[in-house]
Amino acid sequence: MRGMDTPAVIRHYAAEGLSVLDGIILFTAASCLFRFSQDLQEQYLFPDNTKKSLWASFVIGAGLLALRGKDLKSIVQWGIFIKPRHFTTFMAKAKMIGRTTPEGENVWVIGTPHFLEAWDSKRYGKSRTATLGEQLGSWTYPSRSGFYEAMMDAPIDTPFYAVVRKRKGLKPLAFIYFRNIENGVRGGRRELELISATPPIRGQTEGINFETYHDHSETEEWVSLIWGYWSS
Repeated sequence: MRGMDTPAVIRHYAAEGLSVLDGIILFTAASCLFRFSQDLQEQYLFPDNTKKSLWASFVIGAGLLALRGKDLKSIVQWGIFIKPRHFTTFMAKAKMIGRTTPEGENVWVIGTPHFLEAWDSKRYGKSRTATLGEQLGSWTYPSRSGFYEAMMDAPIDTPFYAVVRKRKGLKPLAFIYFRNIENGVRGGRRELELISATPPIRGQTEGINFETYHDHSETEEWVSLIWGYWSS
């Protein structure tokens, strides 16, 4: 089995949660990069002309923001510096359950910290004030068998989303973003990684998930699923 590339390894460890030491390392790395960037600009961007150097830095910065402005918006919306409660999400641990594919292959279903937080967020239902836990129950126990198994035949290392309905005939309740991976860190173990959950509105699903580094706007629908046989 092929292993994960470096970004996938980073995403996996981010999904499993960061320790205090990880936070210190990330802070140190960011500080070093900032110092390097600042000194580099001072030495090579018109070092003898402060005004030109400042304007050159502005043009470069503005160009990068214009190119990746949507990502900056996501940082503002979800970053730990603006919403400290998300820092606890980074520190939280992923949860997992075991499942078996129709072909008999064992797969671990991984609920990432971001997915677990989204499951308990009060933004679902007609009033947009209910959690998925209140609407559906625990994410680990779908009423209808084969719920997660239907996601397991999606291509490896490609994020998709599933449209979720509470029962047949009802409007969509949520989108679940997921991807299948072969975890090279764990010997190529098959995993179904539940990246996030959102209300079923495409306009509200754009942006970067900074635990998995996944851009929701680039994701295609894979499957439409029914959670249970009846309304609870």
